Amino acid sequence: MPRDSPCQRRSGAYNHGMTLEDLFPKPPRPAHLPFVTLDRWLAEAWRLFDEVPLTRLTGEWKAKLGAYLFSGGTLVVYQVARALRGAPARFPDVPVDAQAMIDGTTRARKWRMLARLYRALADRAEQHAALEQAAAVKEAVQVIAHVRGPRHGFPGPDHELRRVALAAAEHALAALGPGRKGRRARR
Repeated sequence: MPRDSPCQRRSGAYNHGMTLEDLFPKPPRPAHLPFVTLDRWLAEAWRLFDEVPLTRLTGEWKAKLGAYLFSGGTLVVYQVARALRGAPARFPDVPVDAQAMIDGTTRARKWRMLARLYRALADRAEQHAALEQAAAVKEAVQVIAHVRGPRHGFPGPDHELRRVALAAAEHALAALGPGRKGRRARR
């Protein structure tokens, strides 16, 4: 029976059936969805956005509503509705529609589900945007580095024209790139 190496024992890779892919996962890649798909999703999101009535709660209103927004609120609604429905003759002086209270709680739950879903969708969209943008910027920076650097042998007869064509991009990178001025100063 083969013995585990000290590295395998320490990492637990051998003992737990992990592979190199588990230890060194591939970086996430952009989805590269067609523009028509993204445009369709944007149109649908705007349609829904326009459909939802605009409500602006001030801090004062949020504070007032906060008194009724507690973890057991839904249970209270259901118990009151059950009592009103179970013996309506006992509550002739209570002009409250039990079903309307339950419907309000159900609508609130659906609004929260919608809010959570759209927050999750927004987070997912931000992650895809970051992947797409970083991939595009990385490629652009690599092109600038390739054209700028003499590491690739004889630069060719159009080398200076290529550098001039990329001058605006290189200036933007130097001025706007993360930490670019600091790196240049240290060189």
